[in-house]
Amino acid sequence: MKHLHCLLLIFFGFNIFGQSIDNEKAFEKFIAQYNNNELDAAYQSFDDQMQSLMSKEEATSFFKGLQMVAGSIQSYEWRGKKQGFDAYKTIFEKGEFEILFSINKSLEINGFNVEPFKEDLVKVSQVKYQLPFKEQWFVFWGGDTPEENYHVDYPGQEGAFDFVIVDMENKTFKSDGLKNEDYYAFGKEIYSPCNGEVVMVIDGIHDNRPGEMFPMMALGNGVVIKNESNEYVFLAHFKNHSTKVKEGQKVKAGDLLGLCGNSGNSSEAHLHLHVQDQLLTSDATGRKIFFKGVMLNGKELKRYSPIKGDQVFSSK
Repeated sequence: MKHLHCLLLIFFGFNIFGQSIDNEKAFEKFIAQYNNNELDAAYQSFDDQMQSLMSKEEATSFFKGLQMVAGSIQSYEWRGKKQGFDAYKTIFEKGEFEILFSINKSLEINGFNVEPFKEDLVKVSQVKYQLPFKEQWFVFWGGDTPEENYHVDYPGQEGAFDFVIVDMENKTFKSDGLKNEDYYAFGKEIYSPCNGEVVMVIDGIHDNRPGEMFPMMALGNGVVIKNESNEYVFLAHFKNHSTKVKEGQKVKAGDLLGLCGNSGNSSEAHLHLHVQDQLLTSDATGRKIFFKGVMLNGKELKRYSPIKGDQVFSSK
């Protein structure tokens, strides 16, 4: 299968946000053309720049080779963004492949790549999580690459997220932003993302002034939950004296844990969330997690791991 790796690796322009309805429709249209052997029509869906780099004959030859090796496309699953493009786990008759796909504003295909599917190197938690908030929040850090998520350079936090709330101008605060109360996320309720047992509660740490941090107590105020798979769910930077649970308490997904704050290694109000395989952070390995019932771009996703730039909220 090695000849499939780089036969068609042409990328121009991308969108860092979630999959749009137009993207999905364009991908489904391509699948129909591919399966129906309408290869000329598929080529005509390419934008001018792609067509200038690959002739119709070359593209037709590529797709015929793919049909011979992999067969028709049976189904697909959107797996989020990768290198800025929509990544689809695509089930062919003869195997599983990953297709990276993008379109321009004219709905023309301007990015396409096919290669054998490989699971993420980061281990995936098998627990079903729900978003830990009820309003719409913005993913400031999240994803599998350093560009999307600086946490990937830290083994215990590879699957971490930082969430904030933004306004229509993508600002995280009102007024001059000099007070914690100016930040939209400050004081918002944070809920348990899963069932489990509270194994650590940190409280009594002051909230920083915006722009300052307290790295000696990196997590700040927060809660650690041992989930049903004996993994440890860290929720950090809570508002001082806002935690609502105690160590040893059993919690269910949706139970109130506390309020979002700006404590610890935090320069402004936000929620940090990550899952690791053991309690001791220095020896831990992070877990990638997927949330259920995520609303993104007006569509409900049953299983999704948000990435930088997404605006997400729970469908429940």
